[in-house]
Amino acid sequence: MGRDEFNIAGQNGYKPSFRADVWGFEYNEHPFIEIEGTRYDIYRTYGPKPNGKIELYASERTGKK
Repeated sequence: MGRDEFNIAGQNGYKPSFRADVWGFEYNEHPFIEIEGTRYDIYRTYGPKPNGKIELYASERTGKK
């Protein structure tokens, strides 16, 4: 992730953790994902791209949940 992504996320109370590509038909605008017991908020999406995938930008909240 680039510097702009970190700045945008930080301004909205997030600490960017990762980006994941998922198939568009698998994503129904869920507000969060859970990986190995840790909950990550999805703070931005991009797509669908020509290949049918959507980019999910997820993070742990830095402030109150």
